[in-house]
Amino acid sequence: MPWFSKLDLEKISLGSGKRQVVEGGRLDKKYQITGPKDSSEILLEDIP
Repeated sequence: MPWFSKLDLEKISLGSGKRQVVEGGRLDKKYQITGPKDSSEILLEDIP
């Protein structure tokens, strides 16, 4: 997920276990997050 590199992981906690941003997406095995298959579905402006 290319947008993930824009996040400051020192300022947020991702918790533990698998997380899902969208159904039917793509699992990032390192962070256990399922996000959109197409990164254009998430805009950086949507990330606080």
